[in-house]
Amino acid sequence: MRIKKIYVIACLHGDEPFGLKVLAHLRQVGDERIIRQVGHPEALAKRKEFLEANLNRSFGPDAPPSKEARIAKHILRDIKAHQPDLIIDIHTAECAVGKSAIICQINRQCLDIVKRLGMDYVFENVPTISRQNLVGQNPDKSIILEFGRGLRSDQLALGVARKIADLLTDEPAPKVKLKVYSKTRCIGNNEAAGIKLENYVFNKKLGGYPYLVGKNTYTEYAGFLAQKEERL
Repeated sequence: MRIKKIYVIACLHGDEPFGLKVLAHLRQVGDERIIRQVGHPEALAKRKEFLEANLNRSFGPDAPPSKEARIAKHILRDIKAHQPDLIIDIHTAECAVGKSAIICQINRQCLDIVKRLGMDYVFENVPTISRQNLVGQNPDKSIILEFGRGLRSDQLALGVARKIADLLTDEPAPKVKLKVYSKTRCIGNNEAAGIKLENYVFNKKLGGYPYLVGKNTYTEYAGFLAQKEERL
């Protein structure tokens, strides 16, 4: 796929300001083919994850009425108006997940984009979450970039911005292998009780590889689990 226009959104959660650094560097690039958007400015100003509801669970057609649901509709209209070839949604986590990407479809095209962006891990979007979050609304052309604990530097943001801009060129993907995790689901809080969970480390009791588990991740569940790990 030739990428001619990219829509980059950051701060769907107001307590994840790192994406602003990436947007600032993209602004300096000055390429009108890269659309920049701050997802939730009001929550960002208050450094709160959300105000009434999780914005990144408010994109589905059945989302309950809330301020975030209204913002989600505005974002989807904006994306439709711009008609991008690729949507990049930037997030951060306070657990040790390194530089990871979440995609809805494990295919060569998406994996090549992830490689060009310099990520190390790929996690398949959980189907139930996909129906609610932003990337699930355009599953064939959307990627979440998730930066784990300690990955917040301006130098990293500059590198990410440059790699995003380079996607508009015909540069081939580097010949590297990614750790790819698929066949995913949520981990219930009850089933995780009393179990030590480590990101990307196979858990015998759960029969899979945990992801986004740890402090300050989720309250409604303990994180995600992939049944399959492979290098692609």
